[in-house]
Amino acid sequence: MKIKIKELEMINLKKVLIGLFTLGVIALGNEATMMATANVMESLTVRVDEDVNFGNVARGSSGNLGAGKFSVKGELGSSVNITLKGLESGELEMYHSDKNSSVTARLIDAPKTVELNRDDFVLAKPIKMSLDIPHNTRVGIYTGEFIISARYN
Repeated sequence: MKIKIKELEMINLKKVLIGLFTLGVIALGNEATMMATANVMESLTVRVDEDVNFGNVARGSSGNLGAGKFSVKGELGSSVNITLKGLESGELEMYHSDKNSSVTARLIDAPKTVELNRDDFVLAKPIKMSLDIPHNTRVGIYTGEFIISARYN
């Protein structure tokens, strides 16, 4: 059985076309479509219910405790992360009104998350702090501040 040159060329051409088609199918298989979605939720509101107050403390005293309370309102059934900006190191510098003297309050405990389990403000765990006052501390009122922020998980 003799195969003519033209027939051989046609067979080779068919093989090349099949190969190119196969490569084309493979090339089409190297991409995918990804969707982007967003769940728009209620705005979060953080409210300070009670500032951290150490009360009257004496020079040379240690272990003075203070606690502050705050609440968060947002989408019912959600969980939010809590950040205390200005307390990242676990310490808060409190300054005398003259700005020349300071004392350092230390963070003992604070909530990291709040579960929004009702459709109103949810009271978070208190922010607890301690304050040691050296003997040579200048008499007067000392203040410091930090920011409580909430973000959906």
